[in-house]
Amino acid sequence: MLRVDYICSMSKNMSFVYALSYNENVFYIGITCNLKRRYKTHINKYTGLPVSVYIQELITRGNVPIMKPLCYLPKAQAHIKESEIIRLFTKSGHKLLNDLHLYIPQWKYERLPQIINKSNMINYLEEFQNQYE
Repeated sequence: MLRVDYICSMSKNMSFVYALSYNENVFYIGITCNLKRRYKTHINKYTGLPVSVYIQELITRGNVPIMKPLCYLPKAQAHIKESEIIRLFTKSGHKLLNDLHLYIPQWKYERLPQIINKSNMINYLEEFQNQYE
């Protein structure tokens, strides 16, 4: 199955690898050429897949996922890095929603200050991406 962000990345030379998390627990690793658009798709489009179900549950409870850009690489390298990160979680015993499991892994990283709602997250991602374009 071709993912929308994969098709998008084909039109550019560079892509972001990112993690979606809530309460410092990473639950999804992805890749995109447009952070803002991908985040909006994650929070606004219900697909029925486990990651979408989980995000909608968060939003229903008044919470939002955090999108943490992990790296910015040429698209071929970004796809490899995404797979490596997913494998790292899997080998560590964590289950990501990429794998269609409902277990939420623990992976701590620095907190992103002042990101408390969808609008702030979208603005942050747009500013972050603009640094690379």
